[in-house]
Amino acid sequence: MSPRKTTNGFRPPPHANAKIHRKIMAELRKMTSEEIFQTWVEAGIYYPDGKLNKHYSRTDDVPIR
Repeated sequence: MSPRKTTNGFRPPPHANAKIHRKIMAELRKMTSEEIFQTWVEAGIYYPDGKLNKHYSRTDDVPIR
């Protein structure tokens, strides 16, 4: 993983759970977009047809596919 970027010399503090965060991000990078979408469906964020659960939407459901 690349070092965290700086802006005007500011470097954000390390992630509170840096080791776990790196592990999760490495796993996510291995996943296809379909696999990532499936995790959103399993979490109840999206419906299998691609519509966003109204709980997570500010507007009407909009398909992402």
